[in-house]
Amino acid sequence: MELPPLPPGVTFPVPNTPSHGLALTPDEKELWATSCGTDAVYVYDTASKKIVGKVRTGNGPAWLTFSPDGKYCCVSNVLGDDVSIIDAVKRQEVVRIKVGKMPKRLVVASVPK
Repeated sequence: MELPPLPPGVTFPVPNTPSHGLALTPDEKELWATSCGTDAVYVYDTASKKIVGKVRTGNGPAWLTFSPDGKYCCVSNVLGDDVSIIDAVKRQEVVRIKVGKMPKRLVVASVPK
């Protein structure tokens, strides 16, 4: 599977690194991949190996992870100093949270009530 081609004149924030983040949904039906050059996440169907969605993020999406229930995808935007929280079913950003300089890897933890 490949990311779609970049628009003319767009370059990668990190040379030769079109994507830093890949993650399977908890049910393993979709593979989500960040695209540093287009500030988006692409959604691939694992059975057909075709793109089935695209979600805009902040600047320079890098790593991503899912909530354990698969409802949300969290994406670190290293060039925007924030994290995009995406509704995985609706495939749209719910909120963008400022987190400090160049966020990188993400961890999701379940906290007992």
